[in-house]
Amino acid sequence: TILVIEDFAIYRSVLRQVCLNSCGASRVLEAEDLTTARAHLAVEAVDLVLLDLDLPDGSGFDLAAELSGKPARPKIIVVSAHCEDFTLVRVERLGLEGFVDKRSGGVAMLTEAIAAIREGRRYLSPYLLERKQAMRDDPACFTKLLSDWELEILSMIGRSMNDDEIAGNLGISPATVQMHRSRMMRKLNLSGTPKLIRFALEKGIAIWPRYPDSVAVVRSGAY
Repeated sequence: TILVIEDFAIYRSVLRQVCLNSCGASRVLEAEDLTTARAHLAVEAVDLVLLDLDLPDGSGFDLAAELSGKPARPKIIVVSAHCEDFTLVRVERLGLEGFVDKRSGGVAMLTEAIAAIREGRRYLSPYLLERKQAMRDDPACFTKLLSDWELEILSMIGRSMNDDEIAGNLGISPATVQMHRSRMMRKLNLSGTPKLIRFALEKGIAIWPRYPDSVAVVRSGAY
């Protein structure tokens, strides 16, 4: 059984047809949001999830993080147009099985991804594979310079939250936020908060409101 989680009805229908016609799925469930997806998962034995990240009631990463703590979770392929570096970091840290790029991938790429996962292999779209290698080769990659705690703060800075708002969310003082802000600018060789915000947006750090696999997770050294 495959569960397709996608908020756009037309694209959800396309994914369903690919699963039935090109991938030989016997049963395909559909969900337009996280609430419906959770209801399906509570009563159905799902083998594979095709997961969009932008959903009306939250991020697909929220559901992936919930499922990652279960002993026998379904395999997950992210199907998204978000191909920023930090999106890839999230996929890797959560141990998700695949990523298909909506911008460049068609039926053939999705079919290839599903076949790979069924054979016990992982699948990343070609662009994501290139970005993964580039991040590994770059000694100044932000994942090597910033701690998980700093990434959490940077995600809030990237959403234009001020020091008081960030401090209130994290239970620290505004002075501590200012200290981290200055430290991150030095590490990244950036001058001024506007450039820090732009960096967070370009890398995708500011896209996801909060990533639950961040502060509590021990760095894996994958990058």
